[in-house]
Amino acid sequence: MPTLLRNVNYTSSAANCEGFTVDFNFSESVNATFTWGTSSMAQTHSLTETDFSINQTVTLTFNNTYETDYFANVSISDRSGNLNNSLPEMTITSPIPLCTGWSLWSVYDFAINLSDYRSASGADYVYYWNNTGQSWIYSSAAGSLNEDYNMGIGSVVQLYESTNNTYFRNTSVTSEYHVNITGGHAYFGLYHEYSFGNISHAIFLNESGGNITSNSTELFGAGGSAGGLEFRINYLSGFNNSNQLYIDAPYQWSWNNATTLGNGYKNGLDTLWAYVNYNLSFNFTPNGFVFGNWT
Repeated sequence: MPTLLRNVNYTSSAANCEGFTVDFNFSESVNATFTWGTSSMAQTHSLTETDFSINQTVTLTFNNTYETDYFANVSISDRSGNLNNSLPEMTITSPIPLCTGWSLWSVYDFAINLSDYRSASGADYVYYWNNTGQSWIYSSAAGSLNEDYNMGIGSVVQLYESTNNTYFRNTSVTSEYHVNITGGHAYFGLYHEYSFGNISHAIFLNESGGNITSNSTELFGAGGSAGGLEFRINYLSGFNNSNQLYIDAPYQWSWNNATTLGNGYKNGLDTLWAYVNYNLSFNFTPNGFVFGNWT
């Protein structure tokens, strides 16, 4: 009976930034059927290779459902008709796309410098917007003055790719993080689900006209309204990494108020850009609750 000797690491597919290839090595020449889905032993997608080869490769596309766990099974048959459909089930987490051009993604590392992030992601250029310095910092293969600049949870990277690529991020980190903004442009990562309406009317909220957006018993997201005086932030956007364009949400623009941003959201909207007329700091708790200070 044919057996699976090994399956190598998943690799990016240059033809498809929203998919990747899996290479298998078998004990003899086989045809292979690869099935996968989001439920164990209940796969909904299937690919078959019928060229009788010791090495079989399948290319998977996940249709914008990034960083989602899939269960996969392989069944194989040799030229004599011997069938092996009892190979161990695999778990695959879909990557994020780095399509040709620009992408914006949240950083999940506690501390990583620009050079290491560029190497891990495979991007040609990595740009980071300094919210307090109001300036771009970048890394490239040719080097820059900022290769050792450290980023962390809450940071946003703008990546440029000359060819399609995928990136298997480590998203296991759930941590409190801080965002400090000097009035002007601001980018920050979102690790829980928020709508544009939440962001306009709750995150950017000033309690009772003072300089505290909420207090320890009224964190946004902890249940109920934080109350207080809202500071009007007129311009908000999230970057759609599937279509490589910004989704805008001008203040109280009902068309996009319900648009969801955050970890695991379809189309890769996990970052926020805002133009802020104030100096402020946010603290996001590990559960995604928010409080902050204004000046």
